[in-house]
Amino acid sequence: MAKSAEAALAAQTVGQAVIPLVNSLQDIIARLDGEDAAGLELPQVAAIGGQSSGKSSVLEALVGRDFLPRGPDICTRRPLVLQLVRHSAAEEWGEFLHAPGRRFHDFEQIKREIQLETDKEAGDNKGVSEKQIHLKIFSPNVLDITLVDLPGITRVPVGDQPSDIESRIRTMIMQYIKHPSCIILAVSPANADLANSDALQLARLADPDGSRTIGVITKLDIMDRGTDARNFLLGNVIPLKLGYVGVVNRSQEDINFNRSVKDALAFEEKFFSTLPAYQGLSHCCGVPQLAKKLNMILLKHITKMLPGLKARINTQLVAVAKEHAAYGDTVESTEIDPCKSITDEDICTAIQNSGGPKGAMFLPEVPFEILVRKQIVRLLDPSLQCAQFIYDELIKISHGCLTSELQKFPTLKRRMTEVVSNFLREMVFDQRRQ
Repeated sequence: MAKSAEAALAAQTVGQAVIPLVNSLQDIIARLDGEDAAGLELPQVAAIGGQSSGKSSVLEALVGRDFLPRGPDICTRRPLVLQLVRHSAAEEWGEFLHAPGRRFHDFEQIKREIQLETDKEAGDNKGVSEKQIHLKIFSPNVLDITLVDLPGITRVPVGDQPSDIESRIRTMIMQYIKHPSCIILAVSPANADLANSDALQLARLADPDGSRTIGVITKLDIMDRGTDARNFLLGNVIPLKLGYVGVVNRSQEDINFNRSVKDALAFEEKFFSTLPAYQGLSHCCGVPQLAKKLNMILLKHITKMLPGLKARINTQLVAVAKEHAAYGDTVESTEIDPCKSITDEDICTAIQNSGGPKGAMFLPEVPFEILVRKQIVRLLDPSLQCAQFIYDELIKISHGCLTSELQKFPTLKRRMTEVVSNFLREMVFDQRRQ
């Protein structure tokens, strides 16, 4: 018992270090373009499911707060990278990567911000975009988890959605879950045919042996009477190495009447404790068990993936260092001080001259324009000199571009040289005239 407790404490300590580390890397990579970030897929959990599968309710239950947009149609229209950060203070807040330094303590405001950012990129008529939204939620009531909430699989286009919306969303989802670094959270509603679940079918394509897929079965409380999901939760129907977790969602009526997530979790606990079908399955029933499972699986997965990730980052660093060295040393040049040769006396004189004998209530613009123009004149010669340097360098480059084959055609070579030289010379003269 003592050894297992020590191991659990050690794992928790490691988790407190590696998950925030990956979150920091996630923020850095989010600022890179796709080409620079290629090959740096980070360990994360991607939540997938059909439209109205209960995926949003699961994520809100993990946070313990309402913070996701709701509606009758597709709600998640941009990938939401959600980082849950556990801290000891009682305060809860959210932070968006696109709004640095700003804390959102009102979770209704977080919901509005997600909606605004979604509309900004995907339009306000059900359009879908691949551009991510990054949100961190700090709370004492969460476990350290990084999740990506992906758009729900839909078949019928609505609003501004293209006719091939289903294939586009499936392609977007596959871009995330195909990578070995991704843990797949496949969400399926219990009131539908689980054997034909869209989420499980997609997960099987990306993860044929089921080694990195967690199944989540939602809406267990509204299954047909006389049926239950026990065999699914035990993995007897569609086996998954990471297993299944069953949860009870808030209904639309609960949401309409503002039933809190806390009350919903209390109802869920009572549901599983009173139904005989789920006796002995406490390890795979309920949102709290899902949170613990995700945290431990993500921790193990990150620990497994970190050595390879470190090697890939080091390889890219070496490549960038070589490219940087190829550009040569930096050339020191004089920076022109824009305020040089302008004194306070010059400024006062210019203001007085423009105002005349009677002072104005507000400072006029004219004296500042006069002073600025004098300083701009000082930039003329350095600018023209820079243009000349560029012209000379481009002439050298143009000569170097003439291939050896042109030596056989001296007239053509001479004519090409004249055309390029005249073109560059005209550009320099145009700059001088301006």
